[in-house]
Amino acid sequence: MAYCGVFLTQAGEYSNGHWLLRPEFVPKSIKKPSKWKEKRNSASLWKKYLVNLQGVVFDKTYDRMGAVRLKTESGQPVLIDKKYHDWLAVIIPDFGLKAQRKKPEKKPLIIFSGDKVAGMIMPWILDPQTVEGK
Repeated sequence: MAYCGVFLTQAGEYSNGHWLLRPEFVPKSIKKPSKWKEKRNSASLWKKYLVNLQGVVFDKTYDRMGAVRLKTESGQPVLIDKKYHDWLAVIIPDFGLKAQRKKPEKKPLIIFSGDKVAGMIMPWILDPQTVEGK
């Protein structure tokens, strides 16, 4: 389900294009042999998005749409896919997220396991009011 189409980065991270996880946080059930390693390099993503972060808190679930709405410390809403959110909350110990301070709704959220960086997940680039039916 949450792991369809998984590929490996040059650094050995796992991704499906929506989320990217460092290998120590990936369940054994989806790890692939090293021959699946791709040429994609994630170093520029980490350099670009692992700075200027703010905390986020759970705000609301939209079961019908399959979305979770989060709010940043500055009050900005951010939507992510509910199935990925729920899956990550199960597999990542002490799961937490942080968002960019500028345009967090359009940039990857950083996934944390306590204070350790575990990966990143893309938000839905969709106006929260659309999801709410306003």
